[in-house]
Amino acid sequence: MSTIRRHLRGEVFLTSLPVAVVVSVILAMIVVCAGRGRPCQSASAYGKATAPTSDVPSERDAPEVRPAEPRKVNSLGMQFVLVSPGEFMMGSALSETFRGDDERRHMVKITRPFYLAVHEVTVGQFRKFVEATGYLTEAERLVQPGDAATAQTDPLGSRTWRDPGYAHDDDYPVTHVTWHDAQRFCTWLQSREGLVYRLPTEAEWEYACRAGTTTPYATGDSRESLRGSANIAAVPVEITGSAQWDDGFHFAAPVGRFAPNPWGLCDMHGNVWEWCSDWYDATYSGGTATDPEGPASGKDRVMRGGSYRLSHASTRSANRAFGPPHHFDATIGFRVALDCRGGVRVSRDGPRGRS
Repeated sequence: MSTIRRHLRGEVFLTSLPVAVVVSVILAMIVVCAGRGRPCQSASAYGKATAPTSDVPSERDAPEVRPAEPRKVNSLGMQFVLVSPGEFMMGSALSETFRGDDERRHMVKITRPFYLAVHEVTVGQFRKFVEATGYLTEAERLVQPGDAATAQTDPLGSRTWRDPGYAHDDDYPVTHVTWHDAQRFCTWLQSREGLVYRLPTEAEWEYACRAGTTTPYATGDSRESLRGSANIAAVPVEITGSAQWDDGFHFAAPVGRFAPNPWGLCDMHGNVWEWCSDWYDATYSGGTATDPEGPASGKDRVMRGGSYRLSHASTRSANRAFGPPHHFDATIGFRVALDCRGGVRVSRDGPRGRS
């Protein structure tokens, strides 16, 4: 209200001055405003920006920052959308079906804008990284072709990203990548472009997955709401008592084949699990969390989103999975985040790059 009253008082003041003076004041205001920059967290179509208040320093005192674009495309053709700061309830309600014990509901504040890839990293994009660096994934270093013992227990587990065990092309999400492999990809992309690429935090991931929604899925409350928006496992009619789920894919699907969520992000529900940067913490931290990055150390890293081999329950926005950072299989991939500004961003795991 105080801001509005100030504006009204300004209008009364101007109308009481001679016309020539009013014109001079208006022209001066135009010149001043034209030279001002806008902050990185300007309102965009994706997310909710924080509105300025009377307690915030004036733009005249702030460093000039170029406005963030709502969408970006990088040198690999990866598309990104801007996710603006905001707050949300992370975790699930006690009444939510399929709720896990590690989904304690709590308020989280995201104070920094960031970009998130529209799609999971593809085979073609990962191939460019490998060709440029000669990198061998942990799967390639550990899995021997024709490993009979592994193939007998999990035919898809004895593969690598080059041969996931099903027909695929460069538009499919890369799989059989460990958390370490994903980190190496981000480091390479950062050196290639001079920008800060990283894995999203678990909080950033859920914030973007929910896209302003509070239901179990960004699409609604039920499995049926996911039709056309998620690649999940087919479920036999004798188990569910309902029509068999058929989304057209028995394995992973090419990225972007399913409808995006309200913020323009595809495959946040299903397709392949996605590594996050955090160590897994079964309880979360207490109270309201601001830009949480998870515990300082741990044994397992977080994965989110579910996969084509599991039911809709695994794709809930709040559902959490975890595994050792050296783990890989045919259902695990990743997507990357891109920091909004330059400068070195330091986390508990060391420098992530510029921020």
